Amino acid sequence: MGRRAVSGGVLRSWFLRTILLLALAATMQVAPASAEEESAIAYEEEGARLFIAKSYEGAIKQFSLAYRLDPKPRYLFNIAQAYRRMGLAAEATEYYQRYLNDEQKFDPTIYADIKIYIEQYYASQEVKDRPRTAVDAPEPAPLLAAEELIDAEELISQYVRDYKAGNNAAATELMEQIKAVYEKRHDAMLLYYIASGYDQVKLNKQTLIYYKRFLATDPADATLRARSIRRVEQLTPPPPGQKFIWPSLGLGIAGLAGVFTGVGLFVQSQDNFNQFVNAMAETDKRALRDRGQGPSVGSTIAYAVGGSLLTGALVFAIIAGKKGVRQPPTVSPSKPKVDAVSSGLTPLPGGFALTLGGKF
Repeated sequence: MGRRAVSGGVLRSWFLRTILLLALAATMQVAPASAEEESAIAYEEEGARLFIAKSYEGAIKQFSLAYRLDPKPRYLFNIAQAYRRMGLAAEATEYYQRYLNDEQKFDPTIYADIKIYIEQYYASQEVKDRPRTAVDAPEPAPLLAAEELIDAEELISQYVRDYKAGNNAAATELMEQIKAVYEKRHDAMLLYYIASGYDQVKLNKQTLIYYKRFLATDPADATLRARSIRRVEQLTPPPPGQKFIWPSLGLGIAGLAGVFTGVGLFVQSQDNFNQFVNAMAETDKRALRDRGQGPSVGSTIAYAVGGSLLTGALVFAIIAGKKGVRQPPTVSPSKPKVDAVSSGLTPLPGGFALTLGGKF
């Protein structure tokens, strides 16, 4: 494949896909509105689940799909909430403004919180003449089409070839193009491709970062999820405390051996002493005394050495415990942890709720 920019190929494909979507939308206008609303609610519920699991990018995609099917203001609010949790204040402000323009009835608590957030954002940007109405912001970009993903995968292969051939500048340029497309389209598959490209050229630090980012999006593909988890486990460096475990174990074994040696020599020394006490002849007493001095001294030395080694083993064990010896859990969207409610709520179907929490 020639070295063509991702942005050009993606842009052409995006225009074609947009035309097809518009044509499809025109033919589907006869579909009952209830079916569209039902599909939108399904997307909304999935978005709420991802939001609570802190997979905010995935939640934005689901809320955007729901808004396209059924353009209700609450979907704009949910998108703004997700951007807010991601720390993207500009995007959050944009969607809050669109929500305020479209919503007819406001909850007073929610309205006050949004207004404060918007005011703080513009104050931080030192914008004097800010718009009082929402701007005509573009809809969230759709996920990449199949042919676009193939293009991205081919570019990753070209990146690997360039990097291995020593063309680092060309390889870096290709990777930056792919990352730029991800920033516009937020398709999780691009994160996987980027991680795979770094993995093939042995850039372990970058590989680990992008595999973790991919897993954080709660990928639906079980094979890619399992492969990513396995690579994260393989590439994650061991906890710093683990390197102190083996010295602690070695010193502990040597220390115990010293103590047991001291016990054995002490028993032998005591046996010689008992024979010395019971001996009648002077020559036997001298021989037993000379023979017992060695085990007695050796027992004392063995005790001292063994005790010192056990003390060293204990010190290393304490250091290992403080620095950590257990690997942190691999990034995985298992059971989501719901944040404590710090302010108002907006209810969602299926019993879900999103907090207004998070400070600007």
